[in-house]
Amino acid sequence: MTIEEFRRKIYKETQENPPKFNNKIQINEYLYNQTQKIVKYMEQMNVAAGIYEDSANKDEHSHFWEVLVGNTLLQSGLNIKRDTREAAPDYFFETENGIKIHIEAKAPTEGIIKELKPKGIHIVNGNELEEESDFEDCIITSDKCALRFTSTLNETIKQINGFYSKQTVNIKDKIVIAINGSSVVKNQEIHEGDFPQGPMYYGFSIICALFGLNGQQYYLPNEHLLVYDEKCLIKNDIEIQNRYFCDGNNTPIDGIIYSNVNERNYVMNYEKPFLFIPNPNREDIGNYFQFCKNIGYPIRHV
Repeated sequence: MTIEEFRRKIYKETQENPPKFNNKIQINEYLYNQTQKIVKYMEQMNVAAGIYEDSANKDEHSHFWEVLVGNTLLQSGLNIKRDTREAAPDYFFETENGIKIHIEAKAPTEGIIKELKPKGIHIVNGNELEEESDFEDCIITSDKCALRFTSTLNETIKQINGFYSKQTVNIKDKIVIAINGSSVVKNQEIHEGDFPQGPMYYGFSIICALFGLNGQQYYLPNEHLLVYDEKCLIKNDIEIQNRYFCDGNNTPIDGIIYSNVNERNYVMNYEKPFLFIPNPNREDIGNYFQFCKNIGYPIRHV
């Protein structure tokens, strides 16, 4: 039985025989426990394939994401392997041309500093702006989420440099970072109404962090367009130069796998896709990750 077949089995059980709930907390606990059945099944598959690592020192969400990434790579047909050395990425496989592609799984949290925690999307109507503006409808901002992802990317680049120094990764190898943004964006509001699918489309904050945007976009209702604000992120009155995937940046990351899936929504099969965001300065290796929606180079102009 494939993992998707098993997930559907658990989902059917969830729909046909749910217990009675008194509040939302009980619902989330039930969904979490149902997902744990799937996680255990994935763990067994990963153990059989030799790619499972005991994650006793990791939090539950990080463990879930690492197991899911490994199992998804496995289920996609890749000859995925695990490097058992201490200073090495989580997974790797070799292409038909002998190129080694490493995958490192990351599940950042919302942070511990209250002032920097994402609080939601700030939306204002154009006529409420303090300054005169050409934008008639609204401003959508996600700057604190972009800051959290920027911090994660900075830490990951330092980690990659450690892989190079320990010689567990060759400078000619490809490196993909699988980032789960569920904990970072969990408090963002999704506003219906004028926007059929909500103004914060999937993956916006990670795109901001990668392409040097400050987490703001403007909606032009007459043109039905979203325009990105290319000002720098500001943290403690200091500009953050987060232009990892922009021209001239030598970031050692070849692409990003991104998802918001978590332990509560996975079993329900909500629309939580995997995105692949290639680095425009490097070869697009998204064809090796067929389970992802390859969004290409969304904002090459920055």
